[in-house]
Amino acid sequence: MAPGAADYGQIKKDAGTPDKLRRAELKALSFWMVYFGAALGDRISIEVTDPQGKSFVRQEFVQGKNRARQFFFIGKQAVGETLISGIYTGKATVVREGATVLRSEMVKSVTLE
Repeated sequence: MAPGAADYGQIKKDAGTPDKLRRAELKALSFWMVYFGAALGDRISIEVTDPQGKSFVRQEFVQGKNRARQFFFIGKQAVGETLISGIYTGKATVVREGATVLRSEMVKSVTLE
C-alpha cells in the first residue's frame, strides 16, 4: 500500500509503507500490484476494504495485451473522514479464461495521527 499515488519507479527502489500516516500529509491511500506473465484478456479485480470490512475502493481491469510484467494500482483520496485508523486489506485477483490464476491479499495497519 502507498500513502498517495503508487509510483512504480519508487516501488522498485522501496516497496515499504510507513507504519504511521499523518492525516495532514496523506493525499490518498492506494494499493498496487505487479504480476508476471500478463495475457491479453486477463480480468484483474483489485479491492481495498476498510477496518469495518466495507469496500474503500474497488476497480476492475481487462488486460489489453500480453506483457511480461504488468503494474496496476487503485486508490482513493483521503478527504474528510473517508479514512479511519485500523486494518486495511488489499486483494488482487486475476482470472484467465474463467479460471483464477492469481489471488493475493495484503493486510496493512494504518494509524492516523
